[in-house]
Amino acid sequence: MDAIEELMNETGLKAADVEEVIVHATRATVSHGGWTYAPAGLTSAQMNLGFCIAMQLSEGEVFVDQMVEQNIARPDLVDLAKRVKAKIFQASTSEVYGDPENGEPPGRTFGETSPGYSCPVCGSPKESFVPIEKSTVIQ
Repeated sequence: MDAIEELMNETGLKAADVEEVIVHATRATVSHGGWTYAPAGLTSAQMNLGFCIAMQLSEGEVFVDQMVEQNIARPDLVDLAKRVKAKIFQASTSEVYGDPENGEPPGRTFGETSPGYSCPVCGSPKESFVPIEKSTVIQ
């Protein structure tokens, strides 16, 4: 939501400008909220990534005032929510998975990744990554 809000503030992005939104997220995010939206109740709308992004783009915020029964089947929101695609982002450099598609085999620690390693999605260089302690990772 923060990224959408930032784009709206920085570029003037509006819902009408959007053909499709692709969100790269963790497996947990995709499995818990990345399904194709279909109006099925307020809880379903609140949990759905596409619906929340559509609401942010259409109304400028996603809070209690927007999460009301009359919005869950609103045609403009449903249409836009269906154009949000959530994809699993796996750019891990963990010892378990590595990033073999980008030359980083399993078994290497973060510190052992190649000096020229960069994120395959955004292109950020290795130096811009922030290591996450195992105790803070929720699986």
